[in-house]
Amino acid sequence: DKSHSLGRDRLLASSMGGAIGPIYGLFFAGIGAGLKDTEQVDAGILAASMALAVRKLMRVAKVQPGEKTIVDAMLPACEAMRVAECSSLAKAVQSACAAAEEGAQKTITMQATKGRARFLKEKSIGYRDAGASSFALYMAALRDAVAEAEKE
Repeated sequence: DKSHSLGRDRLLASSMGGAIGPIYGLFFAGIGAGLKDTEQVDAGILAASMALAVRKLMRVAKVQPGEKTIVDAMLPACEAMRVAECSSLAKAVQSACAAAEEGAQKTITMQATKGRARFLKEKSIGYRDAGASSFALYMAALRDAVAEAEKE
């Protein structure tokens, strides 16, 4: 039911503090659109859905890689997922998880030009981006959940 799905996206967007709620709302809505009418998710389908979601987020938020945002973890995760799409879902998600963590780690050397951290200017250098870090944690949780599900 499409109206029920929209309600969940809005619930997520409104229940998280700051700008991260709408960001994740857009991301998960994009993944949902990519998975529409899919009965079983495999690595290729998830890779395509994630790429669709990140492209939509970048377009709506007007953000690019290198601006010290969540996208700096999302894009490497999407690319790793795409490269590993012929693998099992667990292996592809594991690759995406590692890439998200690496992307989040790389934000330490970046100066924020978007989001709230942009007001810190050069003082933002030396710290991980909170959005990129949260996405790396999300991917770690997804990795663990998929690995557990594949054991069953």
